[in-house]
Amino acid sequence: MQTRAQSSLEAFVDFLFSILMNVGGQRLLYGTVATVGRITFFSSIFLAAVFLRRLGTRRFFEALTPAGTRQSRLQSALEVVSDTVLGLGIAVVLQLLIYGDATTVWRAGGLTFGLYVFAIIRRYMLRRIFDAVAARTAGGGNALAAEAPPRSAQQGDTPGHDPDGDDHPAPWV
Repeated sequence: MQTRAQSSLEAFVDFLFSILMNVGGQRLLYGTVATVGRITFFSSIFLAAVFLRRLGTRRFFEALTPAGTRQSRLQSALEVVSDTVLGLGIAVVLQLLIYGDATTVWRAGGLTFGLYVFAIIRRYMLRRIFDAVAARTAGGGNALAAEAPPRSAQQGDTPGHDPDGDDHPAPWV
């Protein structure tokens, strides 16, 4: 399980990537209508909401993970998708309000959908990276020990016993 500092760092790293994608997407889609003022206003409102929404979603799914265990890949995917769907709706509404006549629901939705496809992939990768870091931190640097039991436990052998008859301890014990 992540510490509060680790989940805050994860949300902050995601926030930085969001800034880059958000500004680039507005410039690409809206061209000259995407003035510095509009981009800054939209990005500041939207990305502040992203950080708070993302941190809240992270805490919610963290509470669903039993203490001392890692989040499954399915839980990581569900966390990212649910947070992304919430953000999709917020982004479309904000674009309609800020860009007014320069946008339509389809245009705002298209930009947002494209950015969020990338966001799902980006955030899933970040989630898995930070989950692995948390496991290594909690496990004293041996994340694999938390994921799978030793081979001897899987086969019913005694720990350190080589099934071929040699009495050399297995390297993973």
